[in-house]
Amino acid sequence: MSTIDLITLGSEPPGMTPWALGAVVPVERVSPAVLAHTVGARRLPRVVAERPKDGFPTVGHEQLEIAPELFADGWLADVLGWSTNGIRHLCEEEPNVVAGRLASVEVFGRLYGAGQTPAEVTDLLCRHVRIVDEAR
Repeated sequence: MSTIDLITLGSEPPGMTPWALGAVVPVERVSPAVLAHTVGARRLPRVVAERPKDGFPTVGHEQLEIAPELFADGWLADVLGWSTNGIRHLCEEEPNVVAGRLASVEVFGRLYGAGQTPAEVTDLLCRHVRIVDEAR
């Protein structure tokens, strides 16, 4: 099972057990919020990573069916050291909204982290994302 090192952000997320510097948690058990905070803590200035969320709700992720191939050899897989089993679990077992939101992060990472072109990322999305009527 693939793992990531969680980094203490100075406070515990609500409902989560305490985690310390260097604690190892299976990726399959980590919530998207913890993943976002973990990657943010590693890649962003502290003032940005620890700033309270000032966003808005998004809709539509529930109707996206994401194939595991979208993440295979992708930006998130590289950053998180994500295993094939972890990616498959996300896409086949977790609610669509979780994979959909992480697909948005994947798109951003491929464009701005990996330097792929919009055409390359659009082609990848067309091959590995479907719009469905009902959410899993």
